[in-house]
Amino acid sequence: MEEDFFQKTLMGIYDYSVDLISNGTTEQIAGALYGLDQAKREIGELLERAKDRLIADMGEAQEMKLQGHTFEKKVGAPRKSWDHKTLADVVSTRISDMSIDMETGEVLKTPKEMVEQMIEFCGISYWRVKELSKIGINADNYCEVGEPKTNIIIRDN
Repeated sequence: MEEDFFQKTLMGIYDYSVDLISNGTTEQIAGALYGLDQAKREIGELLERAKDRLIADMGEAQEMKLQGHTFEKKVGAPRKSWDHKTLADVVSTRISDMSIDMETGEVLKTPKEMVEQMIEFCGISYWRVKELSKIGINADNYCEVGEPKTNIIIRDN
């Protein structure tokens, strides 16, 4: 029942907003943008409260099947302020050490192969376009470039 209520309510908001954004005045669109932004924040807070409650209700269980859905607990700690330089040094040393046959002393990987392996551990999600251009590399040749997008930042007065 709750799922049906949420679905109908959200679809009503969606349909109303699409119509308003398509046909409204600039003032109406700005009002809708502000309202949707506020709703996003409040729904985010409600979402976190609902997750916390479900986690508490699940107790020691790692998974729960309810209303045709599977709810699984996943634990992960946020990681911030990485010491990239030190970690890169440790990982590159480890890769270099693992690239040497301990019995013969022969280097089994080329420097290029070692760099490629290093990238496997980095999980790079973006490249620093400005830095690449400093060494004569045009990043646009190595990625899909989308249309530039201008965003609106909403601040409370």
